[in-house]
This record gives sequence, structure tokens and C-alpha cells, in this order.
Amino acid sequence: MVCERTVPVLKNVSIDLDVVARLARLGLTSKEIAGYWGMNATQFEELCDDHPEITEAYLAGMSQGMEDASLVLREATQLVH
Repeated sequence: MVCERTVPVLKNVSIDLDVVARLARLGLTSKEIAGYWGMNATQFEELCDDHPEITEAYLAGMSQGMEDASLVLREATQLVH
């Protein structure tokens, strides 16, 4: 069964958008995420061009990761004062 948030992009390769978002949230670069699926950065960029939903998942994950880091920093600075 193919998940609604899975994008079939190559023969025998489907990109799970939730995994893209989670990896980006953890701070992985697009090159590192490409490696997760066994492709190089150029191939991943081409997939993102062909499937904008992959880019959207990546950017959403990155944004969430930045928000997470911001909250941790805010809490840490409040502990200092």
C-alpha cells in the first residue's frame, strides 16, 4: 500500500514526504537526505523540481527544526537570568 504522502519518483523508489520533513527537522541537508535514498544531491534537486511537494516537505521540516532550536535557546537564556 502506498502512503498518501509517498511520492513514487523512480523505479523501485518512493519518497516518503513525512521522512523528508523529519530528516530536515533534524537538520540534515538536502545532500544528506538524498543519500538516505541512495542518490546524489543533483538527482534529489531534479526530483524536487519535478515534485514540488518534496521541496514543501523539506522546507516545512527545516522550519520546524529552526522553531525547535529557537525554543530551546529561549529556554536556555531564561535559565541564565
